[in-house]
Amino acid sequence: MENENQTTEQKVEVVSRNEFLDIIALKTKKSKPLAKMFLDAIEEAIFELLRSVDEYDGQVIKIKLFNGIVFTAEKIPTQFKVNNFDGKKHLVVGYVKPKVNVSRRYVENINKGLRYKSYAEKASKGVTWELDEDDDLDITV
Repeated sequence: MENENQTTEQKVEVVSRNEFLDIIALKTKKSKPLAKMFLDAIEEAIFELLRSVDEYDGQVIKIKLFNGIVFTAEKIPTQFKVNNFDGKKHLVVGYVKPKVNVSRRYVENINKGLRYKSYAEKASKGVTWELDEDDDLDITV
C-alpha cells in the first residue's frame, strides 16, 4: 500500500514560447518573425498598461485582452504595517499587484471541447473529425 502522504506525479505539458509562436504562425499563415513581433508588442503593451496603474484616475486598471481573459492591476499604496512577530511597525513600499482572471464562460468553452474529445474517444464507430474553413472542430457521428 502506498503512503498516504505521497503525492502522485502529475504530467505537465509545457508549451514553450517558441512552440506557441509556431502555432500562431501556422494559424495566421504568416511568418514566425512576424508572429514574434506581434506577440512581443502585445506583451510590451500589457506591461506598460499594468505598470501605469497610478497614472489613471482609479487605483485599478483592467485590460480585457480576450473575450473572457482580463488582466487586472491594483496599486497598493505605501503604508506602515505591524509585524506579527516583533510587533513593530514597518514601512511597506507601494507596489502594483497584478492578477489574471479567466471567466466562467471561457472555461466552459475550453471544457466543451474536452467533452467532444471524450465523447469521440468513447464512441464506437462513425465519428469523424475535421476542421471547417474557420478552423473550428466539426464532429460528425
